[in-house]
Amino acid sequence: MHGVESDWVEEEMMEDDVDFIRDVLEQKVIKALNKAGIIKKVERIKKHFEFSFCVQILFLDTFRWEGGPLHRSMKPVVIVFKHILDYKLVRHWSPEGWRRQGLAVTQDSRSRMEGKEPILSKVE
Repeated sequence: MHGVESDWVEEEMMEDDVDFIRDVLEQKVIKALNKAGIIKKVERIKKHFEFSFCVQILFLDTFRWEGGPLHRSMKPVVIVFKHILDYKLVRHWSPEGWRRQGLAVTQDSRSRMEGKEPILSKVE
């Protein structure tokens, strides 16, 4: 996901606590999904029928790809989905939902897929 803004919390903690940064990025991704119209957990009730329709998108990992291409002067956020259907839902969602937020959602880059190791953070 390209264009997710970095803030002072992320920048200050980048070298200290990778797990905290992962949580911060995950919340930013969830917020972007919600704004685009994909709700992490949705419950709908129709007038004549009562039912729940839940969409739960699960992430295995989220991180800022230090070697990735810049978009709006920001490094991309890589989202590793637990289920391929979640990836497909996000990838094929209406582009207008992403454009309104200044984001771009792309498939994994060819360089990452060919085995080049991304620089995940400055922490070893």
